[in-house]
Amino acid sequence: MCALWKEWDMRQWLSARQFFVMIYTLSKEKSAEQLHAFVLQIIVHNLSVFGNDDGTVLYDNTEKELCSAFDKFMLIPCLNYLALSKWITQQKEFVCFSKMLQNINFKADKLRTIDEKIFEEVVTFDLCLRTTEFHPNIFIESYLVTLLQCYPRHTDLTVQLLLNNTNKGIENQGLTRILQLMWTKGEEDKKNEKTILTSNILQLLLEDKKKRVYWIELLANSSMISNDKPFSKLLQDSLKNWLDGTEEKKDASENVSFHSKVIELMSSDTFTKAKSFHQYLIESVNERYQELWLNNKKWTSEEIKEVKWELWQRILDQINNIPEIEVLAEENVETASKKLCSSLAYCFECQSWFKQKNPMQSPCSSFQSSVDTVDQKGQSFPIHVYEDLMQKWKDIEDIFSYCSMGSKPSLQNLEKIVNECRQFFELLRMFERIRSDYLFEHDLSDRLKELGQQNESLRKQRFLKVKEDYKDELQLLKSYEQKMNIILERSQSVMFNEIWEKYNKQYESTRDQTPLFIFNKVFDNVNRTWEDFKQVHSTAFFILGIIENKHILPSIQLVNVYRAFKINHPVIEI
Repeated sequence: MCALWKEWDMRQWLSARQFFVMIYTLSKEKSAEQLHAFVLQIIVHNLSVFGNDDGTVLYDNTEKELCSAFDKFMLIPCLNYLALSKWITQQKEFVCFSKMLQNINFKADKLRTIDEKIFEEVVTFDLCLRTTEFHPNIFIESYLVTLLQCYPRHTDLTVQLLLNNTNKGIENQGLTRILQLMWTKGEEDKKNEKTILTSNILQLLLEDKKKRVYWIELLANSSMISNDKPFSKLLQDSLKNWLDGTEEKKDASENVSFHSKVIELMSSDTFTKAKSFHQYLIESVNERYQELWLNNKKWTSEEIKEVKWELWQRILDQINNIPEIEVLAEENVETASKKLCSSLAYCFECQSWFKQKNPMQSPCSSFQSSVDTVDQKGQSFPIHVYEDLMQKWKDIEDIFSYCSMGSKPSLQNLEKIVNECRQFFELLRMFERIRSDYLFEHDLSDRLKELGQQNESLRKQRFLKVKEDYKDELQLLKSYEQKMNIILERSQSVMFNEIWEKYNKQYESTRDQTPLFIFNKVFDNVNRTWEDFKQVHSTAFFILGIIENKHILPSIQLVNVYRAFKINHPVIEI
Protein backbone atom coordinates (compact mmCIF):
# COMPACT_ATOMS: atom_id res chain seq x y z
CA MET A 1 0.00 0.00 0.00
CA CYS A 2 2.79 2.42 0.89
CA ALA A 3 4.56 1.72 -2.44
CA LEU A 4 1.30 2.47 -4.23
CA TRP A 5 0.98 5.87 -2.58
CA LYS A 6 4.63 6.75 -3.38
CA GLU A 7 4.04 6.08 -7.09
CA TRP A 8 1.01 8.37 -7.13
CA ASP A 9 1.12 10.94 -9.90
CA MET A 10 0.17 14.22 -8.23
CA ARG A 11 -0.98 15.57 -11.56
CA GLN A 12 -3.84 13.03 -11.70
CA TRP A 13 -7.26 13.65 -10.21
CA LEU A 14 -9.78 11.06 -9.12
CA SER A 15 -13.39 11.07 -10.24
CA ALA A 16 -16.11 10.98 -7.58
CA ARG A 17 -16.49 7.22 -8.08
CA GLN A 18 -12.75 6.61 -7.84
CA PHE A 19 -12.45 8.85 -4.79
CA PHE A 20 -15.28 6.95 -3.08
CA VAL A 21 -13.61 3.59 -3.78
CA MET A 22 -10.31 4.90 -2.38
CA ILE A 23 -11.87 6.23 0.85
CA TYR A 24 -14.09 3.15 1.23
CA THR A 25 -11.03 0.89 0.93
CA LEU A 26 -9.05 2.96 3.44
CA SER A 27 -11.95 2.87 5.95
CA LYS A 28 -11.81 -0.91 6.08
CA GLU A 29 -8.20 -0.79 7.29
CA LYS A 30 -7.92 2.31 9.48
CA SER A 31 -9.86 5.20 10.88
CA ALA A 32 -9.10 8.65 9.39
CA GLU A 33 -7.11 9.60 12.51
CA GLN A 34 -4.71 6.72 11.91
CA LEU A 35 -3.88 7.52 8.27
CA HIS A 36 -0.26 8.26 7.37
CA ALA A 37 0.56 11.94 6.84
CA PHE A 38 1.61 11.29 3.25
CA VAL A 39 -1.78 9.65 2.52
CA LEU A 40 -3.61 12.59 4.12
CA GLN A 41 -1.73 15.02 1.89
CA ILE A 42 -2.73 13.13 -1.25
CA ILE A 43 -6.37 13.08 -0.11
CA VAL A 44 -6.37 16.82 0.62
CA HIS A 45 -4.71 17.43 -2.75
CA ASN A 46 -7.54 15.53 -4.45
CA LEU A 47 -10.17 17.43 -2.44
CA SER A 48 -9.11 20.62 -4.13
CA VAL A 49 -10.66 19.43 -7.37
CA PHE A 50 -14.09 19.62 -5.72
CA GLY A 51 -13.56 23.22 -4.70
CA ASN A 52 -16.40 24.67 -6.77
CA ASP A 53 -20.00 24.72 -5.74
CA ASP A 54 -20.89 22.79 -8.88
CA GLY A 55 -18.40 20.03 -8.03
CA THR A 56 -16.16 20.36 -11.06
CA VAL A 57 -13.60 17.60 -11.52
CA LEU A 58 -10.38 18.52 -13.39
CA TYR A 59 -8.52 15.88 -15.39
CA ASP A 60 -4.83 16.45 -16.36
CA ASN A 61 -5.29 20.19 -15.75
CA THR A 62 -7.15 20.47 -19.05
CA GLU A 63 -10.45 18.56 -18.99
CA LYS A 64 -13.31 19.39 -16.69
CA GLU A 65 -16.47 17.41 -15.88
CA LEU A 66 -19.36 18.30 -13.60
CA CYS A 67 -20.29 15.97 -10.76
CA SER A 68 -23.81 14.59 -11.01
CA ALA A 69 -26.13 14.78 -8.04
CA PHE A 70 -25.52 11.09 -7.35
CA ASP A 71 -21.73 11.66 -7.58
CA LYS A 72 -22.07 14.23 -4.79
CA PHE A 73 -24.33 11.87 -2.84
CA MET A 74 -21.62 9.23 -3.16
CA LEU A 75 -19.11 11.60 -1.53
CA ILE A 76 -21.18 12.18 1.65
CA PRO A 77 -19.78 9.14 3.52
CA CYS A 78 -16.28 10.17 2.33
CA LEU A 79 -16.77 13.55 3.99
CA ASN A 80 -18.08 11.96 7.19
CA TYR A 81 -15.15 9.53 7.28
CA LEU A 82 -12.53 12.25 6.75
CA ALA A 83 -14.19 14.41 9.41
CA LEU A 84 -12.88 11.91 11.95
CA SER A 85 -9.42 13.39 11.31
CA LYS A 86 -9.02 16.69 13.15
CA TRP A 87 -6.10 17.69 10.87
CA ILE A 88 -8.16 17.31 7.66
CA THR A 89 -11.11 19.30 9.00
CA GLN A 90 -8.77 22.26 9.48
CA GLN A 91 -7.75 22.31 5.80
CA LYS A 92 -9.44 24.81 3.51
CA GLU A 93 -9.88 22.11 0.84
CA PHE A 94 -12.06 20.13 3.24
CA VAL A 95 -14.16 23.22 4.03
CA CYS A 96 -14.76 23.81 0.32
CA PHE A 97 -15.50 20.12 -0.20
CA SER A 98 -18.09 20.22 2.57
CA LYS A 99 -19.68 23.34 1.11
CA MET A 100 -19.96 21.70 -2.30
CA LEU A 101 -21.92 18.75 -0.83
CA GLN A 102 -24.55 21.10 0.58
CA ASN A 103 -25.83 21.64 -2.92
CA ILE A 104 -27.26 18.38 -4.34
CA ASN A 105 -30.13 18.61 -6.81
CA PHE A 106 -31.47 15.20 -7.84
CA LYS A 107 -34.15 16.69 -10.05
CA ALA A 108 -31.47 17.92 -12.41
CA ASP A 109 -30.29 14.30 -12.85
CA LYS A 110 -33.65 12.63 -12.88
CA LEU A 111 -33.05 11.05 -16.27
CA ARG A 112 -29.89 9.33 -15.00
CA THR A 113 -30.02 5.79 -13.66
CA ILE A 114 -28.61 4.75 -10.28
CA ASP A 115 -26.51 1.64 -9.82
CA GLU A 116 -28.17 -0.19 -6.91
CA LYS A 117 -24.96 -1.91 -5.86
CA ILE A 118 -23.11 1.40 -5.56
CA PHE A 119 -26.12 2.98 -3.85
CA GLU A 120 -26.12 0.17 -1.27
CA GLU A 121 -22.37 0.59 -0.64
CA VAL A 122 -22.72 4.34 -0.17
CA VAL A 123 -25.60 4.16 2.32
CA THR A 124 -24.13 1.23 4.24
CA PHE A 125 -20.71 2.90 4.45
CA ASP A 126 -22.19 6.11 5.82
CA LEU A 127 -24.42 4.43 8.40
CA CYS A 128 -21.62 2.17 9.64
CA LEU A 129 -19.46 5.20 10.43
CA ARG A 130 -21.84 6.40 13.10
CA THR A 131 -21.15 5.97 16.76
CA THR A 132 -22.77 7.42 19.86
CA GLU A 133 -19.71 9.67 20.24
CA PHE A 134 -19.67 10.88 16.66
CA HIS A 135 -22.44 12.50 14.65
CA PRO A 136 -21.94 12.94 10.90
CA ASN A 137 -21.15 16.31 9.37
CA ILE A 138 -23.89 15.67 6.88
CA PHE A 139 -26.79 13.29 7.55
CA ILE A 140 -27.21 11.23 4.42
CA GLU A 141 -30.94 10.95 5.25
CA SER A 142 -31.32 14.62 4.32
CA TYR A 143 -30.64 13.72 0.71
CA LEU A 144 -32.27 10.29 0.74
CA VAL A 145 -35.61 12.09 1.00
CA THR A 146 -35.22 13.95 -2.28
CA LEU A 147 -33.48 10.96 -3.91
CA LEU A 148 -36.43 8.69 -3.15
CA GLN A 149 -38.91 11.29 -4.36
CA CYS A 150 -37.10 11.28 -7.67
CA TYR A 151 -36.25 7.55 -7.69
CA PRO A 152 -39.12 5.84 -5.76
CA ARG A 153 -38.16 2.39 -7.07
CA HIS A 154 -35.28 2.40 -4.58
CA THR A 155 -37.58 2.83 -1.56
CA ASP A 156 -37.64 -0.88 -0.67
CA LEU A 157 -33.84 -1.17 -0.69
CA THR A 158 -33.45 2.08 1.26
CA VAL A 159 -35.85 0.99 4.00
CA GLN A 160 -34.04 -2.33 4.37
CA LEU A 161 -30.60 -0.65 4.49
CA LEU A 162 -31.71 1.86 7.10
CA LEU A 163 -33.27 -0.83 9.30
CA ASN A 164 -30.26 -3.14 9.04
CA ASN A 165 -27.60 -0.51 9.71
CA THR A 166 -29.16 1.95 12.12
CA ASN A 167 -27.22 2.60 15.33
CA LYS A 168 -29.89 2.58 18.05
CA GLY A 169 -27.61 4.57 20.32
CA ILE A 170 -28.17 7.63 18.16
CA GLU A 171 -31.54 9.37 18.17
CA ASN A 172 -33.36 10.82 15.18
CA GLN A 173 -31.59 8.95 12.43
CA GLY A 174 -32.46 6.49 9.70
CA LEU A 175 -36.11 6.26 8.75
CA THR A 176 -37.12 8.44 11.69
CA ARG A 177 -35.00 11.28 10.38
CA ILE A 178 -36.24 10.81 6.83
CA LEU A 179 -39.87 11.05 7.97
CA GLN A 180 -39.08 14.03 10.16
CA LEU A 181 -37.43 15.84 7.25
CA MET A 182 -40.35 15.09 4.96
CA TRP A 183 -43.06 16.26 7.34
CA THR A 184 -41.38 19.27 8.96
CA LYS A 185 -40.79 21.04 5.67
CA GLY A 186 -43.83 23.08 4.79
CA GLU A 187 -43.69 22.45 1.04
CA GLU A 188 -47.30 22.28 -0.10
CA ASP A 189 -46.30 21.51 -3.66
CA LYS A 190 -44.60 18.30 -2.44
CA LYS A 191 -47.41 17.22 -0.16
CA ASN A 192 -48.61 14.53 -2.57
CA GLU A 193 -45.04 13.23 -3.07
CA LYS A 194 -44.33 12.83 0.64
CA THR A 195 -47.74 11.22 1.21
CA ILE A 196 -47.04 8.61 -1.45
CA LEU A 197 -43.49 8.03 -0.20
CA THR A 198 -44.62 7.73 3.44
CA SER A 199 -47.39 5.33 2.46
CA ASN A 200 -44.90 3.17 0.56
CA ILE A 201 -42.50 3.15 3.51
CA LEU A 202 -45.25 2.12 5.95
CA GLN A 203 -46.40 -0.65 3.67
CA LEU A 204 -42.85 -1.99 3.42
CA LEU A 205 -42.54 -1.98 7.20
CA LEU A 206 -45.60 -4.21 7.50
CA GLU A 207 -44.11 -7.00 5.41
CA ASP A 208 -42.60 -9.00 8.26
CA LYS A 209 -42.49 -9.06 12.05
CA LYS A 210 -38.92 -7.78 12.28
CA LYS A 211 -39.78 -4.64 10.30
CA ARG A 212 -43.02 -4.17 12.20
CA VAL A 213 -41.02 -3.58 15.37
CA TYR A 214 -39.94 -0.24 13.89
CA TRP A 215 -43.45 0.40 12.56
CA ILE A 216 -44.80 0.07 16.11
CA GLU A 217 -42.11 2.50 17.26
CA LEU A 218 -43.44 4.98 14.71
CA LEU A 219 -46.94 4.61 16.17
CA ALA A 220 -45.61 5.23 19.67
CA ASN A 221 -43.37 8.16 18.71
CA SER A 222 -45.43 9.74 15.93
CA SER A 223 -45.56 13.13 17.70
CA MET A 224 -41.75 13.29 17.69
CA ILE A 225 -41.81 13.05 13.91
CA SER A 226 -44.73 15.29 13.11
CA ASN A 227 -48.06 16.49 14.48
CA ASP A 228 -49.26 17.04 10.95
CA LYS A 229 -52.76 15.55 10.60
CA PRO A 230 -52.09 13.93 7.19
CA PHE A 231 -49.12 12.09 8.72
CA SER A 232 -51.22 10.89 11.68
CA LYS A 233 -53.93 9.82 9.23
CA LEU A 234 -51.42 7.74 7.28
CA LEU A 235 -50.37 5.93 10.46
CA GLN A 236 -54.00 5.37 11.48
CA ASP A 237 -54.88 3.95 8.06
CA SER A 238 -51.77 1.81 8.15
CA LEU A 239 -52.83 0.25 11.48
CA LYS A 240 -56.49 -0.22 10.55
CA ASN A 241 -55.71 -1.67 7.13
CA TRP A 242 -53.15 -4.08 8.57
CA LEU A 243 -55.62 -5.32 11.19
CA ASP A 244 -58.29 -5.70 8.49
CA GLY A 245 -55.87 -7.48 6.17
CA THR A 246 -56.20 -4.97 3.34
CA GLU A 247 -52.48 -4.05 3.54
CA GLU A 248 -51.41 -7.63 2.81
CA LYS A 249 -50.49 -8.64 -0.70
CA LYS A 250 -52.02 -11.81 -2.13
CA ASP A 251 -48.57 -13.23 -2.90
CA ALA A 252 -47.04 -12.11 0.40
CA SER A 253 -44.89 -14.70 2.14
CA GLU A 254 -46.32 -13.75 5.53
CA ASN A 255 -50.07 -13.31 5.84
CA VAL A 256 -50.74 -12.99 9.55
CA SER A 257 -54.02 -14.17 11.11
CA PHE A 258 -56.06 -11.57 12.97
CA HIS A 259 -55.56 -13.07 16.42
CA SER A 260 -51.77 -13.14 15.83
CA LYS A 261 -51.83 -9.47 14.88
CA VAL A 262 -53.64 -8.62 18.08
CA ILE A 263 -51.11 -10.66 20.05
CA GLU A 264 -48.22 -8.92 18.32
CA LEU A 265 -49.51 -5.53 19.41
CA MET A 266 -50.51 -6.68 22.89
CA SER A 267 -47.06 -8.23 23.39
CA SER A 268 -45.27 -4.99 22.57
CA ASP A 269 -44.20 -2.71 25.40
CA THR A 270 -43.75 -0.03 22.77
CA PHE A 271 -47.35 -0.25 21.56
CA THR A 272 -48.62 0.35 25.10
CA LYS A 273 -47.17 3.85 24.70
CA ALA A 274 -49.04 4.45 21.43
CA LYS A 275 -52.17 5.44 23.33
CA SER A 276 -53.67 7.50 20.54
CA PHE A 277 -53.84 4.33 18.41
CA HIS A 278 -55.33 1.98 21.01
CA GLN A 279 -58.88 2.86 20.06
CA TYR A 280 -58.37 1.44 16.55
CA LEU A 281 -57.22 -1.88 17.97
CA ILE A 282 -60.21 -2.00 20.34
CA GLU A 283 -62.62 -1.18 17.49
CA SER A 284 -61.19 -3.95 15.35
CA VAL A 285 -61.36 -6.41 18.26
CA ASN A 286 -65.01 -5.52 18.92
CA GLU A 287 -65.86 -6.23 15.30
CA ARG A 288 -63.93 -9.51 14.98
CA TYR A 289 -64.16 -10.82 18.56
CA GLN A 290 -65.07 -14.36 17.47
CA GLU A 291 -61.61 -14.78 15.94
CA LEU A 292 -60.13 -14.16 19.39
CA TRP A 293 -62.20 -16.63 21.39
CA LEU A 294 -60.33 -18.99 23.68
CA ASN A 295 -61.36 -21.98 21.57
CA ASN A 296 -60.57 -20.60 18.12
CA LYS A 297 -58.03 -23.45 17.67
CA LYS A 298 -55.35 -20.96 16.59
CA TRP A 299 -53.85 -19.91 19.91
CA THR A 300 -50.43 -21.34 20.69
CA SER A 301 -48.68 -21.61 24.06
CA GLU A 302 -45.94 -19.29 22.81
CA GLU A 303 -48.44 -16.59 21.84
CA ILE A 304 -50.29 -16.77 25.15
CA LYS A 305 -47.00 -16.50 27.01
CA GLU A 306 -45.95 -13.34 25.12
CA VAL A 307 -48.99 -11.16 25.81
CA LYS A 308 -48.80 -8.44 28.45
CA TRP A 309 -52.29 -9.30 29.67
CA GLU A 310 -52.42 -6.82 32.53
CA LEU A 311 -52.52 -3.99 30.00
CA TRP A 312 -55.40 -5.30 27.92
CA GLN A 313 -58.40 -6.07 30.12
CA ARG A 314 -60.84 -4.76 27.51
CA ILE A 315 -59.54 -7.18 24.92
CA LEU A 316 -59.44 -9.99 27.47
CA ASP A 317 -63.18 -9.49 27.99
CA GLN A 318 -63.72 -10.21 24.31
CA ILE A 319 -61.48 -13.26 24.35
CA ASN A 320 -63.38 -14.80 27.27
CA ASN A 321 -66.20 -16.88 25.78
CA ILE A 322 -66.34 -19.54 28.52
CA PRO A 323 -69.88 -21.01 28.40
CA GLU A 324 -72.13 -21.41 31.41
CA ILE A 325 -72.57 -24.81 33.01
CA GLU A 326 -76.06 -26.33 33.22
CA VAL A 327 -76.55 -28.28 36.45
CA LEU A 328 -77.94 -31.77 35.88
CA ALA A 329 -81.47 -32.39 37.13
CA GLU A 330 -84.22 -34.94 36.56
CA GLU A 331 -86.02 -32.79 34.03
CA ASN A 332 -83.03 -31.68 31.91
CA VAL A 333 -80.97 -34.85 31.39
CA GLU A 334 -80.90 -34.60 27.61
CA THR A 335 -80.01 -30.91 27.35
CA ALA A 336 -77.49 -31.09 30.21
CA SER A 337 -75.86 -34.11 28.55
CA LYS A 338 -75.41 -32.26 25.28
CA LYS A 339 -74.10 -29.25 27.16
CA LEU A 340 -71.56 -31.40 29.00
CA CYS A 341 -70.23 -32.90 25.77
CA SER A 342 -69.90 -29.50 24.13
CA SER A 343 -68.27 -28.12 27.29
CA LEU A 344 -65.70 -30.90 27.26
CA ALA A 345 -64.99 -30.21 23.59
CA TYR A 346 -64.54 -26.54 24.52
CA CYS A 347 -61.97 -27.46 27.19
CA PHE A 348 -59.96 -29.52 24.70
CA GLU A 349 -59.96 -26.66 22.22
CA CYS A 350 -58.61 -24.36 24.95
CA GLN A 351 -55.83 -26.65 26.18
CA SER A 352 -53.13 -24.04 25.55
CA TRP A 353 -54.80 -21.71 28.05
CA PHE A 354 -54.47 -24.31 30.80
CA LYS A 355 -50.75 -24.79 30.18
CA GLN A 356 -49.53 -21.18 30.34
CA LYS A 357 -49.79 -18.74 33.19
CA ASN A 358 -52.30 -16.12 32.07
CA PRO A 359 -55.41 -14.38 33.42
CA MET A 360 -57.67 -17.00 31.77
CA GLN A 361 -55.95 -20.01 33.33
CA SER A 362 -57.90 -19.77 36.59
CA PRO A 363 -61.33 -19.27 34.92
CA CYS A 364 -60.58 -22.16 32.56
CA SER A 365 -59.59 -24.42 35.45
CA SER A 366 -62.74 -23.47 37.37
CA PHE A 367 -64.81 -24.21 34.31
CA GLN A 368 -63.12 -27.61 33.90
CA SER A 369 -63.82 -28.46 37.54
CA SER A 370 -67.44 -27.37 37.10
CA VAL A 371 -67.75 -29.65 34.09
CA ASP A 372 -66.40 -32.59 36.06
CA THR A 373 -68.66 -32.00 39.07
CA VAL A 374 -71.84 -31.18 37.18
CA ASP A 375 -73.10 -34.71 37.94
CA GLN A 376 -73.28 -34.12 41.68
CA LYS A 377 -75.14 -37.36 42.51
CA GLY A 378 -72.79 -39.48 40.42
CA GLN A 379 -73.44 -41.79 37.43
CA SER A 380 -76.56 -39.87 36.42
CA PHE A 381 -75.61 -39.03 32.85
CA PRO A 382 -76.66 -41.18 29.90
CA ILE A 383 -74.35 -43.99 28.84
CA HIS A 384 -73.25 -42.23 25.63
CA VAL A 385 -71.85 -39.33 27.69
CA TYR A 386 -69.57 -41.66 29.62
CA GLU A 387 -68.52 -43.27 26.34
CA ASP A 388 -67.38 -39.84 25.23
CA LEU A 389 -65.52 -39.34 28.51
CA MET A 390 -63.76 -42.67 28.09
CA GLN A 391 -62.50 -41.79 24.62
CA LYS A 392 -61.16 -38.42 25.80
CA TRP A 393 -59.85 -39.45 29.18
CA LYS A 394 -56.16 -38.88 28.38
CA ASP A 395 -56.94 -35.32 27.30
CA ILE A 396 -58.95 -34.77 30.49
CA GLU A 397 -56.03 -35.97 32.62
CA ASP A 398 -53.63 -33.74 30.65
CA ILE A 399 -55.77 -30.66 31.29
CA PHE A 400 -56.13 -31.49 34.97
CA SER A 401 -52.36 -31.74 35.34
CA TYR A 402 -52.25 -27.94 34.93
CA CYS A 403 -55.16 -27.21 37.26
CA SER A 404 -55.00 -26.38 40.96
CA MET A 405 -54.72 -29.13 43.57
CA GLY A 406 -58.23 -28.29 44.75
CA SER A 407 -59.66 -29.76 41.56
CA LYS A 408 -58.01 -33.17 42.03
CA PRO A 409 -60.89 -34.75 44.05
CA SER A 410 -63.35 -34.01 41.26
CA LEU A 411 -61.02 -35.76 38.82
CA GLN A 412 -60.76 -38.80 41.10
CA ASN A 413 -64.54 -39.04 41.42
CA LEU A 414 -64.98 -38.73 37.70
CA GLU A 415 -62.25 -41.30 37.07
CA LYS A 416 -64.03 -43.80 39.32
CA ILE A 417 -67.24 -43.42 37.32
CA VAL A 418 -65.42 -43.63 33.99
CA ASN A 419 -63.62 -46.82 35.06
CA GLU A 420 -66.95 -48.40 36.08
CA CYS A 421 -68.36 -47.44 32.71
CA ARG A 422 -65.31 -48.85 30.94
CA GLN A 423 -65.71 -52.20 32.73
CA PHE A 424 -69.40 -52.16 31.85
CA PHE A 425 -68.67 -51.77 28.14
CA GLU A 426 -65.84 -54.29 28.14
CA LEU A 427 -68.16 -56.88 29.66
CA LEU A 428 -70.88 -56.15 27.08
CA ARG A 429 -68.43 -56.26 24.18
CA MET A 430 -67.12 -59.63 25.37
CA PHE A 431 -70.67 -60.94 25.65
CA GLU A 432 -71.49 -59.80 22.12
CA ARG A 433 -68.42 -61.52 20.65
CA ILE A 434 -69.25 -64.77 22.42
CA ARG A 435 -72.94 -64.55 21.58
CA SER A 436 -72.59 -64.65 17.80
CA ASP A 437 -70.43 -67.82 17.61
CA TYR A 438 -70.77 -69.77 20.87
CA LEU A 439 -74.27 -69.19 22.30
CA PHE A 440 -77.81 -70.34 21.49
CA GLU A 441 -80.44 -67.61 21.57
CA HIS A 442 -82.75 -69.89 23.55
CA ASP A 443 -80.00 -70.07 26.18
CA LEU A 444 -80.44 -66.32 26.84
CA SER A 445 -83.11 -64.53 28.80
CA ASP A 446 -85.00 -61.68 27.19
CA ARG A 447 -83.26 -59.27 29.53
CA LEU A 448 -79.85 -60.50 28.44
CA LYS A 449 -80.83 -60.08 24.80
CA GLU A 450 -81.90 -56.48 25.48
CA LEU A 451 -78.71 -55.71 27.31
CA GLY A 452 -76.58 -57.22 24.57
CA GLN A 453 -78.17 -55.14 21.83
CA GLN A 454 -76.87 -51.83 23.25
CA ASN A 455 -79.38 -50.00 21.06
CA GLU A 456 -79.75 -46.24 20.98
CA SER A 457 -82.60 -46.23 23.47
CA LEU A 458 -80.40 -48.02 25.98
CA ARG A 459 -77.44 -45.70 25.32
CA LYS A 460 -79.60 -42.68 26.02
CA GLN A 461 -80.60 -43.98 29.43
CA ARG A 462 -78.78 -42.97 32.58
CA PHE A 463 -75.84 -45.14 33.46
CA LEU A 464 -77.01 -45.52 37.06
CA LYS A 465 -80.49 -46.60 35.91
CA VAL A 466 -79.13 -49.15 33.42
CA LYS A 467 -76.88 -50.67 36.08
CA GLU A 468 -79.82 -50.94 38.47
CA ASP A 469 -82.32 -52.25 35.90
CA TYR A 470 -79.93 -54.95 34.62
CA LYS A 471 -78.24 -55.68 37.90
CA ASP A 472 -78.96 -59.46 37.78
CA GLU A 473 -77.91 -59.80 34.15
CA LEU A 474 -74.67 -57.92 34.74
CA GLN A 475 -73.88 -60.08 37.76
CA LEU A 476 -74.51 -63.19 35.68
CA LEU A 477 -72.19 -62.00 32.89
CA LYS A 478 -69.59 -61.07 35.48
CA SER A 479 -69.71 -64.61 36.89
CA TYR A 480 -69.01 -66.00 33.41
CA GLU A 481 -66.38 -63.38 32.50
CA GLN A 482 -63.43 -65.73 33.06
CA LYS A 483 -64.96 -68.47 30.90
CA MET A 484 -65.76 -66.00 28.11
CA ASN A 485 -62.19 -64.73 28.23
CA ILE A 486 -60.85 -68.29 27.86
CA ILE A 487 -63.06 -68.88 24.83
CA LEU A 488 -61.89 -65.69 23.15
CA GLU A 489 -58.26 -66.63 23.77
CA ARG A 490 -58.82 -70.04 22.08
CA SER A 491 -61.15 -68.80 19.34
CA GLN A 492 -58.37 -68.72 16.74
CA SER A 493 -57.80 -72.45 17.07
CA VAL A 494 -59.58 -74.54 14.42
CA MET A 495 -59.42 -77.64 16.62
CA PHE A 496 -60.98 -75.79 19.58
CA ASN A 497 -63.86 -74.52 17.43
CA GLU A 498 -64.50 -78.02 16.05
CA ILE A 499 -64.57 -79.47 19.55
CA TRP A 500 -67.01 -76.71 20.65
CA GLU A 501 -69.27 -77.32 17.69
CA LYS A 502 -69.49 -81.07 18.37
CA TYR A 503 -70.44 -80.60 22.02
CA ASN A 504 -72.76 -77.70 21.24
CA LYS A 505 -74.84 -79.90 18.92
CA GLN A 506 -75.44 -82.35 21.72
CA TYR A 507 -77.24 -79.60 23.70
CA GLU A 508 -78.99 -77.87 20.82
CA SER A 509 -82.42 -79.15 21.77
CA THR A 510 -81.94 -78.67 25.50
CA ARG A 511 -84.24 -76.17 27.17
CA ASP A 512 -83.72 -74.81 30.64
CA GLN A 513 -85.08 -71.87 32.57
CA THR A 514 -81.62 -70.87 33.77
CA PRO A 515 -79.85 -68.41 31.40
CA LEU A 516 -76.51 -69.65 30.04
CA PHE A 517 -77.17 -73.19 31.33
CA ILE A 518 -76.16 -74.76 27.95
CA PHE A 519 -73.14 -72.45 27.66
CA ASN A 520 -71.92 -73.56 31.07
CA LYS A 521 -72.33 -77.28 30.30
CA VAL A 522 -70.69 -77.06 26.87
CA PHE A 523 -67.81 -75.04 28.24
CA ASP A 524 -67.06 -77.53 31.01
CA ASN A 525 -67.06 -80.48 28.56
CA VAL A 526 -65.05 -78.67 25.92
CA ASN A 527 -62.55 -77.42 28.48
CA ARG A 528 -61.84 -80.98 29.75
CA THR A 529 -61.50 -82.30 26.21
CA TRP A 530 -59.28 -79.39 25.22
CA GLU A 531 -56.94 -79.95 28.14
CA ASP A 532 -56.70 -83.67 27.26
CA PHE A 533 -56.09 -82.76 23.64
CA LYS A 534 -53.30 -80.39 24.57
CA GLN A 535 -51.67 -83.12 26.65
CA VAL A 536 -51.84 -85.70 23.85
CA HIS A 537 -50.79 -83.11 21.30
CA SER A 538 -47.67 -82.15 23.19
CA THR A 539 -46.78 -85.80 23.88
CA ALA A 540 -47.22 -86.74 20.23
CA PHE A 541 -44.88 -84.00 19.06
CA PHE A 542 -42.34 -85.06 21.65
CA ILE A 543 -42.40 -88.70 20.44
CA LEU A 544 -42.36 -87.65 16.79
CA GLY A 545 -39.32 -85.50 17.44
CA ILE A 546 -37.42 -88.47 18.91
CA ILE A 547 -38.42 -90.69 16.02
CA GLU A 548 -37.36 -88.19 13.35
CA ASN A 549 -34.07 -87.46 15.11
CA LYS A 550 -33.24 -91.19 15.17
CA HIS A 551 -34.59 -91.78 11.64
CA ILE A 552 -36.85 -94.59 12.95
CA LEU A 553 -40.09 -95.37 11.09
CA PRO A 554 -40.20 -92.15 9.03
CA SER A 555 -43.64 -93.15 7.67
CA ILE A 556 -45.28 -92.66 11.10
CA GLN A 557 -47.60 -89.62 10.90
CA LEU A 558 -49.08 -87.45 13.59
CA VAL A 559 -52.59 -88.40 12.46
CA ASN A 560 -52.12 -91.80 14.06
CA VAL A 561 -51.71 -90.03 17.36
CA TYR A 562 -54.97 -88.18 16.78
CA ARG A 563 -56.68 -91.51 16.04
CA ALA A 564 -55.55 -92.76 19.38
CA PHE A 565 -56.97 -89.56 20.91
CA LYS A 566 -60.32 -90.27 19.21
CA ILE A 567 -60.58 -93.73 20.80
CA ASN A 568 -60.67 -92.13 24.23
CA HIS A 569 -62.88 -89.19 23.07
CA PRO A 570 -65.47 -90.68 20.63
CA VAL A 571 -67.44 -87.41 20.45
CA ILE A 572 -64.64 -85.94 18.33
CA GLU A 573 -64.58 -87.03 14.69
CA ILE A 574 -61.25 -86.48 12.92
